[in-house]
Amino acid sequence: MKKKLFLWFNNISLVYKIMLILGAALTFVLSVYLFSLNIIIREYNKILYEEKAANIKLAITSLETKMREIDKISKDILVNDNIQKRAVELYETKEGARTPVIRREFYNSLLTFNFSNDYIKNIEFVSEMGDIISTGETLSRDLFGSKEIIKSINGNSIWVTSKDGETVNAREIRKIKYMSLDDLGELYISVDFYKMLRDSFQEIGYNINPESLLVRGKDVTLYPVDSMYKEDEIDSIANELEQKKYIIKNMSSGKKFILKGEIADTKWSYFYFVDYKNIFHGIQTSLAAVLTFNIIASVLTFIIAYKIVKSLCNHLILLIKRIKKFGIA
Repeated sequence: MKKKLFLWFNNISLVYKIMLILGAALTFVLSVYLFSLNIIIREYNKILYEEKAANIKLAITSLETKMREIDKISKDILVNDNIQKRAVELYETKEGARTPVIRREFYNSLLTFNFSNDYIKNIEFVSEMGDIISTGETLSRDLFGSKEIIKSINGNSIWVTSKDGETVNAREIRKIKYMSLDDLGELYISVDFYKMLRDSFQEIGYNINPESLLVRGKDVTLYPVDSMYKEDEIDSIANELEQKKYIIKNMSSGKKFILKGEIADTKWSYFYFVDYKNIFHGIQTSLAAVLTFNIIASVLTFIIAYKIVKSLCNHLILLIKRIKKFGIA
């Protein structure tokens, strides 16, 4: 095969040899140019990721700070003398005339903490005996399925969620007096997670919306409650982002630039979606324009070069003929 090509190349005219080499050179230059454009696009996507990731991290850090403030309040409740006293009384006192008084005093103590933070919706204590003392609407019963988890983390707090989107800081309350550490019950602080999220993003000048942000807890979407994205879409994105910092993906709502992160002290993930449709359209239009311009320029260069080379070769052939004629003469 190589021998045939070599013979073919030797047998074609000088003009075609030169034009073949020039055509190959132009094709190579065009390929390198297109490859360079792809590198530029990747660099642009990298810069876009770094800019968005840095800004969103600022918002998430603010959110984490707000969540830690709630956690501190739960610790303050744990060690509060009045809370400890009422919890022990509920634990040790049989149902009687004194019980309603204990509950009211317990409620008043919790109410003080309820107003200590704008994001707290409700504080609820569930005693070992099943008594529920709440400063607002009683929390979803499916939260109490986390009781075993709460007891397994040795007095630390944990963020839990209900199926209907309640976001709650939970911890076990134990008796501190004499370091007996008897189980007295569980404490649940329900927060307005949407407000926390909204305020955190507004601090960096972003307005969150269901199309641009999604926060997932364990088996539940925390924001938005009714997501426009399908569960299988998010699962697929989560799997892809295990190995990548960002992805560009066609979604049901259009082409999206997507990045993912984690919220500290929880096992929650957030996904941020940037509308890539307009960006992609702009890139595609620019690429098409550049490619068209380069193809036209290459074709014109090739035609002009062909005419010049052919003219030179004709003069050269004429000169060779005259030399030969002169030599014969």
